[in-house]
Amino acid sequence: MHKFLPVALGLASCGLLAGCGNQALTGNPASPSASAQAAEYALRSNLEATSGLLDTADYQAASALAVPAPSTGAVSWSGWWATLPHPLIRLFRAWHVYLPAPGSADCTVQIAQPQVGTYDVTLNCTGTLPGSSVNFSDQGSASVVFTDPSDHFAGFTVTLNKLNLTSSWPSGRVEQRSLSGSFTVNRQSVPYQISHQESSDLTVITKTGAILQGNFSWNGSHSYTPDHLAQPYQSGTIAGPGGTGSQLTLSGIQWALSWKPNPTLHWNASCVAQGDIGFDGGSEVLTRSSQSLTETITASFDGCGNEVVTYQN
Repeated sequence: MHKFLPVALGLASCGLLAGCGNQALTGNPASPSASAQAAEYALRSNLEATSGLLDTADYQAASALAVPAPSTGAVSWSGWWATLPHPLIRLFRAWHVYLPAPGSADCTVQIAQPQVGTYDVTLNCTGTLPGSSVNFSDQGSASVVFTDPSDHFAGFTVTLNKLNLTSSWPSGRVEQRSLSGSFTVNRQSVPYQISHQESSDLTVITKTGAILQGNFSWNGSHSYTPDHLAQPYQSGTIAGPGGTGSQLTLSGIQWALSWKPNPTLHWNASCVAQGDIGFDGGSEVLTRSSQSLTETITASFDGCGNEVVTYQN
């Protein structure tokens, strides 16, 4: 199942979503409004993207669910991981995007390599999630450009071109997300630089026919300093500057967003291996403001899978 709109708009509990960990909610309000939960979703989506961009763990595909690709070409890849460029797979994994098994009649994936180090991917996948009555659709395109075609760990840019993800239920409920933007990692010097430029359109049609629509956009960056240069992708510290000039719009109401680590985040590949978001320490703070409200939403981590989200106004 795609992991996005239930957190965004408060229409389902975190327990329905893979990877939420032992998440607790504290502060005021006790039952956050739809706009506050949409802001929380925007913060979490940013964290998931950061984790996905750092992930270089060596995984083999054990099922149709997107998991990280092997970290070296010396490993025999299986399934999609033999063909899809690994940065895109890792972002899919971080966002919990479902892909049917290769060769499935439910999915067509076209991959072109217009030049060395550049990959263009087009998805057209529709079907029913295994063991459920939920229909899914993954449609759109993306490209991956490696900074140095001879060294895929030197850095890359992933560009999403209206990647449309949809889930629908027999009750009539529909959840849709449309992503555009670019994600860049520069690993040529320490600290590594990670930048996000993303726009995400969100739509929920409830079983009663009510329609909730929103959009958020990101523009900012992080730096990443490995704990051990001999194993740079095992763990490390994420620092600012973060981002300003971002925004959230929900039901026609707009909020300005800014975000930054507070003061740092600690990323740990072993958390990802356990199915968690990838952070085991530190926090990241999002501030949303309008003419009448300024509120901070903080995601704090204390060990793998132990996350607390706090609202304060």
